[in-house]
Amino acid sequence: MVSRALHLSGLYLGEQEQIRRFGDDNVEGYWENDDFVDLNERLLDVLRGGWDLPFPDEPGWEKNPALEPFRVEARRLVEWFADREPWGWKDPRNALLLPFWKAIVPGLRFVVCVRDPLEVALSLNQRGRSSLRFGQWLWEEYYRRILVHTSTADRIVTHYASCLERPAEECARLAIFVGQPASEEAVRSMKPGLRHQQPSPDARAAIATRRSADDLYESLVREASFEPVPAPPVWRRPIVAPPEFTMKTCVDLTAGSDLAIPRFMNAVERTANGVVYDATSSDPQFELSLPAFAPSSIRAVRFRMRRETSESAVAQLFWIHTPEEEFSELRSATVFLDPADAGWRDYRFRLDRPPVHERWTRGEQVVRLRFDPANVQGRFELESLILEA
Repeated sequence: MVSRALHLSGLYLGEQEQIRRFGDDNVEGYWENDDFVDLNERLLDVLRGGWDLPFPDEPGWEKNPALEPFRVEARRLVEWFADREPWGWKDPRNALLLPFWKAIVPGLRFVVCVRDPLEVALSLNQRGRSSLRFGQWLWEEYYRRILVHTSTADRIVTHYASCLERPAEECARLAIFVGQPASEEAVRSMKPGLRHQQPSPDARAAIATRRSADDLYESLVREASFEPVPAPPVWRRPIVAPPEFTMKTCVDLTAGSDLAIPRFMNAVERTANGVVYDATSSDPQFELSLPAFAPSSIRAVRFRMRRETSESAVAQLFWIHTPEEEFSELRSATVFLDPADAGWRDYRFRLDRPPVHERWTRGEQVVRLRFDPANVQGRFELESLILEA
């Protein structure tokens, strides 16, 4: 909610296809940049941790030489935002990785969103992700690390309840911190109906809480009422026109052709806009037989689709560089699909950005493609797949 409001007020979070991931438990969207989330997940894996398994926060861990490939990738990600001030990214995993990112981005500032630890624990518990006791411990571990690795000079704390009860005031307070005016759309995006967990006094009395978590929460609540430290002067992000793409190859997905062979998909009917397919498995796909081409000649692959499935879903593009290779996650790009009631939508696999670009250009040529329009069963209406230069 907060990242969305800041985005609507002018904070650049990335391109739409990077940040429009939805979930069954968050229909408004996570507003997390997929590239940063992907890097953080792999970094936590190398550190033998996870979002629900904080690794030991030993001094200097971020200087480990084994993390150099991640530092290189992180710098490339940050370079993408060089001319897009003010910019930022949201990912709760950042709380566990602050020393790493502070070394990558000097002068980094932090928007810390705090919520009642019992509400967080109940939310995790109802989604089957943890026990109430573990959820409270995890909440405490996250915020303890945030306070250790940030200061009141480089962070602002905002309370979830304040955003819902006083959206105009809280939006203005946050906007000052990032150096942007709060927009009316941002204020409207903070909807009281988004609050799903609000324990009653009886429920609070029945559930034991850790004293250390209560003390930490009280400290954060007090700080959430502070006036923000104004953002330092920054270069205003210039108005940058969307990148232009030129169609190089169009693959018709509405006609039977040796160029696009559907698998686990049955054509149901032809419409004015495309063809309706029923996916008979959770792995529907088109295997594309195109002449080999240099990956550097293609910057993106675009498709237009309407879906009737209710689940959260992603589409994937796979490629191989030699005939001996097999399709794998190591050579793929992903886009998250809008909710099922969103109607026709255009999606684009961006192949010219890190970290996908490095995987895309690793070989001298692309000899075969596979397009998976979703990873769930259901009904989809498709038109064409367009390779863009």
